[in-house]
Amino acid sequence: MPLTNKKRKAADAKAASTTEANNKKKKSIIATETSIEFSTYTLEDIRQKVIDLCKRMPTVPNDEFGHKATPKTAINEPLIKKFASELQFIMEEFNLISGCVGAATYKWGTDRSGAADQNLTLLVGEFSSAQDTISSAVSSRLSNVLAPMVELVVDKVIVTKDGDDDNNDNDATKKETRQNVYIRKGDGDFIALCHTILARNAVMIRQLMLSQFEKVLKCIKDYLKAQKNDNQADRGFAY
Repeated sequence: MPLTNKKRKAADAKAASTTEANNKKKKSIIATETSIEFSTYTLEDIRQKVIDLCKRMPTVPNDEFGHKATPKTAINEPLIKKFASELQFIMEEFNLISGCVGAATYKWGTDRSGAADQNLTLLVGEFSSAQDTISSAVSSRLSNVLAPMVELVVDKVIVTKDGDDDNNDNDATKKETRQNVYIRKGDGDFIALCHTILARNAVMIRQLMLSQFEKVLKCIKDYLKAQKNDNQADRGFAY
């Protein structure tokens, strides 16, 4: 006999209550066994943190720093470095957030349907794709500005002569010691070029990162919707 709407709603409420209780239980394992205050991020927490990163995305100043910069244009290197530092923070934070997706969606294999497995694979794959895209297109540009490569070069050579006999002033009998003093030196032209490239690409770099964040936000929404449909289908079979 088919269930009435009232009974179906009651069953759905009971299932939702059980899911919520299980989530709370998962969050309290570490806190219970180690006395450490900790709770696993949910997908909603992860979604909100990605939104927060979008809010922190720096804008591109409307001056020589932007896409109009050329190798012959005087660019604001401190401003470019500040822009790169902010992007680096956002990229690192996103990588760490992405690492929390597995814990947020964990279930033992037999507790997950085939459709749920496929949904999870798509979700994790999109996060991984977003990380790879940002890393390959942005990471090296930021590193060249924030931590440019330098080489050790000889700055000066200190020559000292020590006599075998303090009373002998003949240079021919003295030992000569050479000491090299090294300094770190970067290629000034290359460093200036890296600043110019980042300034020229700043608009598109920002666009690329926000586009990837938009994609994972849509993916989380689609995953939660698919999981809800999957759960409803499971309950329908149970009836």
